Amino acid sequence: SDLARMAELIPQPFESHLVPGVTHLMRDDPNDAGLKGYKAQAKQPVDGRVIELVAEWLDGSASSSPESHALRGHKIDRSGR
Repeated sequence: SDLARMAELIPQPFESHLVPGVTHLMRDDPNDAGLKGYKAQAKQPVDGRVIELVAEWLDGSASSSPESHALRGHKIDRSGR
């Protein structure tokens, strides 16, 4: 599979997930329409399973990052001052 090949080629730690029925557009494609379905897929929301996986990855990355510990409890000034 492409995921196995990517894992072989990438020298850093690599986490991959195969989400059944989801295309590289991160949308569900139950009819396996391929290229013909791209326009319709682009109008659909990202599949919830993908969002869950990304959220879990972000949560794990943030909790293990030293920078995230330094930022916790501090408000970010978005006013541009």
